[in-house]
Amino acid sequence: MMPALQNDHVNDLDSIIEGRFNMLNVSQVLSASDSVLREMQRELNLDHVDRVKQCHLSKRTVPKEKLADWLETVCYIMDEFSVPLLKNAIRSVESLTKRIDELQREKIDDQRKIIQLKDEVLDKRSNELNDVKSTAQTEIKSFSSIVKKNCPATLL
Repeated sequence: MMPALQNDHVNDLDSIIEGRFNMLNVSQVLSASDSVLREMQRELNLDHVDRVKQCHLSKRTVPKEKLADWLETVCYIMDEFSVPLLKNAIRSVESLTKRIDELQREKIDDQRKIIQLKDEVLDKRSNELNDVKSTAQTEIKSFSSIVKKNCPATLL
């Protein structure tokens, strides 16, 4: 790890621990980057920071020491903070992607089990309905034979 750079742009970066990917760390790195770029914009008399080009940086009005300071600061921010944050973000995304895949597989398995259980419930209800139907038919036949034996033919 390179020794900590000390300037107004990176003072708040000391609190970033191990490049952990979280919103506070990201906002601190963005703030440090924006600080350097705003200073470049001011000193180079540019409307927008995204228009910094080699032709602007090679102006004789910008001292070499200032260019070296900007370059050192930008490299420090990139090497010590931005790249580690991005690597951790990639690891976080990969880990979350694996977990999402696991959850999706579990959900599919659960849905299969639910369908299987619903099929079992339907089979049981169908069997119960057939049992009731069979019992009702048996009772009706039994009642019908009793009526035939006990009632005169004229009533039928």
